[in-house]
Amino acid sequence: MIDNNLLQNLSQNLLKILDDEEYYDITIEVGSKPNVNIFRAHKVILYYRSPYLRKILSTNKKKNNGTLTHVKLPNILPKIFQIILRYIYGGTLSLSEYKTSDIFRILVAANELRIQELIILLQSFLIKNKSEWLELNINNVYQEIFENEPFSALQKYYNNLISDDPDKILKSLDLSSTPENLLLALIKSDKLQKNAIHVWEYVIKWGHAQNPELSSDPTDFSKEDFNTLKNSLQGYIPHIKLKLYNLASLEFSNKVLPYKRILPKELYKDLLKSYLKPSNQAIKKTEPNIFKDVENVNEINPKNIDSKIITSQHAELILKGINMNNSNIFTSIFSKFIKDKDTTPATVNATFKLLLRGTRDGFTSKKFHETCDDQSHTVTIIKVKDNNEILGGYNPVAWKSDNSFGGTKDCFIFSFKGDNNIENHILSRIKYEHESMAIFNSNWAGSSFSTNDLSLDEGVGYCSQLYYEKPIRETTNNFLVEDIIACFLPDEYYDITIEVGNDPHVNIFRAHKVILYYRSPYLRRILSTNKKKDDEVFIHIKLPNILPEIFQIILRYIYSGTLSLNEYETSDIIKILIAANELSLQELINFLQSFLIENKSEWMELNFNDIYQAIFENNSFSELQDYLWEHVVKWGHTQNPELPSDPTNFSKEDFNTLKNSLQRCIPFINFYNLTSEEFSDNVLPYKKILPKELYKDLLKSYLKPNNRPIKNTEPNIIKDVENVNVINTKNIDSKIITSQHAELILKWINVKSSNDSYDSSISFTSLFSKFIYNDIKDKDTSSTVKTSFKLLFRGTRDGFTTEKFHEICDDQSHTITIIKVKNSNEILGGYNPIAWKSDDRYRYTKKSFIFSFKDNNNIENHILSRVNNEKFATFNSFLSGLNFGNSDLTLYNGRGNCIKYSYEKSIRKTTGLFSVEEYEVFQII
Repeated sequence: MIDNNLLQNLSQNLLKILDDEEYYDITIEVGSKPNVNIFRAHKVILYYRSPYLRKILSTNKKKNNGTLTHVKLPNILPKIFQIILRYIYGGTLSLSEYKTSDIFRILVAANELRIQELIILLQSFLIKNKSEWLELNINNVYQEIFENEPFSALQKYYNNLISDDPDKILKSLDLSSTPENLLLALIKSDKLQKNAIHVWEYVIKWGHAQNPELSSDPTDFSKEDFNTLKNSLQGYIPHIKLKLYNLASLEFSNKVLPYKRILPKELYKDLLKSYLKPSNQAIKKTEPNIFKDVENVNEINPKNIDSKIITSQHAELILKGINMNNSNIFTSIFSKFIKDKDTTPATVNATFKLLLRGTRDGFTSKKFHETCDDQSHTVTIIKVKDNNEILGGYNPVAWKSDNSFGGTKDCFIFSFKGDNNIENHILSRIKYEHESMAIFNSNWAGSSFSTNDLSLDEGVGYCSQLYYEKPIRETTNNFLVEDIIACFLPDEYYDITIEVGNDPHVNIFRAHKVILYYRSPYLRRILSTNKKKDDEVFIHIKLPNILPEIFQIILRYIYSGTLSLNEYETSDIIKILIAANELSLQELINFLQSFLIENKSEWMELNFNDIYQAIFENNSFSELQDYLWEHVVKWGHTQNPELPSDPTNFSKEDFNTLKNSLQRCIPFINFYNLTSEEFSDNVLPYKKILPKELYKDLLKSYLKPNNRPIKNTEPNIIKDVENVNVINTKNIDSKIITSQHAELILKWINVKSSNDSYDSSISFTSLFSKFIYNDIKDKDTSSTVKTSFKLLFRGTRDGFTTEKFHEICDDQSHTITIIKVKNSNEILGGYNPIAWKSDDRYRYTKKSFIFSFKDNNNIENHILSRVNNEKFATFNSFLSGLNFGNSDLTLYNGRGNCIKYSYEKSIRKTTGLFSVEEYEVFQII
């Protein structure tokens, strides 16, 4: 299961890394003078996202002096690189924000940085959405893409365009800027055969355009003029000479003969003879012999492969096999950051580091384990004795020698038949049902893929298909090994190790501070106490309360933003949920709770006795707690089947029986997180099983919401403001909005939204009347309500920093935020009825909304957008200021963006960043 909300949250987290001021370790100088910008970034991100930058960084090995790497990109405009850098980190690109010319520049820059998936995306976008622009700008575009393999889609598009209507293209060209290769492609078109004279005319016009100093009349040409034009057109003549035989005699006489001196002598003589004696035409209906371009083949540098068995071509094919399973480009790239289990190297530019060679180190199993144990991402290559056959396998997990099985879904074995044809090979992946036995860590044999699919023992090999898809040899006979090598692909950039689990089940994971810092609030707090040191000493963290196999799943989620829950047992999903809570991954906690409720309700009922304590002892699991209260009661009834199903028929003894059964559960249930209706309908009927003090406190809390002891629930909306006739402008200390704006916002607060199931002013008395026998009187029944806006925060007064926002606004509820967009009359804002926090958690409310006024002088021109995903109504990020949804309306140190996520509609037409001129936060009192 891949949830787009989780991927979007990953993207937002990674984009925040761009503003990181602590962990950046590379500067990039972009552009040429005078338009040069310096960007700060992180090697570990760039290394895995751009093959071009990876190649540069591979030559800059990690140094111990803490010196920053500096890279120059003079061929890319700074504004274009800024866009690409946000894509590299965030994996998203909103093309509707940019001019088509800039999109093409992004494409060219993406090609320089070798970001293949972006090249594919941009070409597709231009072809599908900007075909008219492509036709109008064919000169510039074709020059850039010609014979450039990554632009094959645009090349095909233009070739089809040229093939369909070359004459139309010719007529539209600005010949002064038409590239030679474009004109050549046009004149080679078969469809221009009938318009042969047009082809000649366009070639001549192009030659004149390249040499504007020439006279327009060839009768005025000097010998040097003819030579100049001849030199310009010499590449075209061989391609159009056949067309010259298809002219009418008059066309030849008037159009070609004046330029006879630019034609090769033999061709001119043959043409003259042909047109003077048509029956003797020496025309040959075959194309001229033209040297063909040889396609460039991307190869791995043989220097990167210290092998006496395979070549760079073999290595490239093996690496393609490693990456074949990655279906989501963005996810797979960031999954490669994890260097423990189930991961793959990045691209064909990777370096194969030799670990073991049989003829050098020996063929014993002992030597194999001595050298290769605890090494992951290894490729084993075997040369079979007395023939050219090559066998091998890829193991992404670490080799061991403890007679255990190593589980992974990404390993495979392979063979090359040995006829010098790398296409004659077999690739065999581990079967899905046998992934847990992919690798056998034998203490008596060497490398063993399963037990016998491919196994080595003291220079003897075995291949007998068992757990892999297919056999890689035609025979199951044993074979002798002539040589063996074991290589691995090292990671230069990890800077943290994480010790997970308790003895004897402990694993060490390698990771990257900059990723963990922005993805896990718990790890962020730990890392914040470990400032960067010049000696590059690794940080070591211990997580003893999490199982290694569960942390591996969480770590893959942290890097990739995806989690396929269908792969795991429900009991493991509960463990993942508990681990996510320890690491403060709130969006994952919410996602897992929803999944369990929607898909695993029967399992939770059957296993209630095993999970209730873990669920109820933590406030983060409020959604499951609300859901499981009913199952607590059901479970109590199940334990006491003699009880009536309706509590109104209970005797005192019945309540005592149920109370005794549930007394261990009650302390773990957070009743304060229920809505009033849920409390009234589901809890009050069983009030006699609750401890007296708890019941009194709950009753007081729900009758007087302002006195509730727990503040993370949705407070009662302040007052019904329908009775407000006029808001005094003196009550609005704002530099952005007027009293008219304020009045409209207050109306929105009190208008029942489409997703509300009850009115905010509903009487608590009516809810509890069937259980409460004491008279309850409303304290305030006055018809006049005086509402004012209390200014809490102003950017120009208090500063635009995230820290200042949380310092002033945390723990304040019923707040209105007003934002003035810089260099425009646009006003944005939002209403949050619950308190702001800085704990990196989402908050639930049905009452929040965001809005925009297109013109501060016209309040009718507005957009109102109410929350429609209440679980993600607000996000209390300590890295950013206010955050409605995940990114529906977000501010961060004087900048903001609006991307629809949890609210009904977008309040801006663009999702791009905007600068804040002023913003204010008011509390309604």
